Amino acid sequence: MAKVREATAYGWFKRMRWPQTDGEPFCPKCGTLSWCSMSRGRFKCSDKACKAVFTVTSSTVFASRTLSFKKMVMAIWLSVNSVKGKAALQLSREIGVQFKTAWVMLMKLREAIAWRREDMVLKGEVEIDGNTLAAISDPRTRPKTASTAGRDRAP
Repeated sequence: MAKVREATAYGWFKRMRWPQTDGEPFCPKCGTLSWCSMSRGRFKCSDKACKAVFTVTSSTVFASRTLSFKKMVMAIWLSVNSVKGKAALQLSREIGVQFKTAWVMLMKLREAIAWRREDMVLKGEVEIDGNTLAAISDPRTRPKTASTAGRDRAP
């Protein structure tokens, strides 16, 4: 992943953003396929009534991004291939960005994953780990701490 070029990563984002046209941009407002290329990777709709300006990341969780496409691809790859998730501090070291930038990137990724899961309906036989469901213990067997000591007795 570290050897991926910026143009290759940009092409991956284009194909993911516009899969119907194999990465060829179209206007998100009016849907026309005619557009003009502007500076900094922006596109302008050629329809005289629309004239919308859009980018590969417009209307996505990656809108108003500051990272390069290469670093975003590396962050996505590193976070989805880690077993128990990825810590922002570790990600910041691995892709060479500030902690806050890595934290925001991870939050955007988690938001995108949660957004995709909203429509997901599980079918058939579904198995759930019982340890996760048993996280709430019986209050009678919970050990007493200094903050909860004496609360279970009447005055």
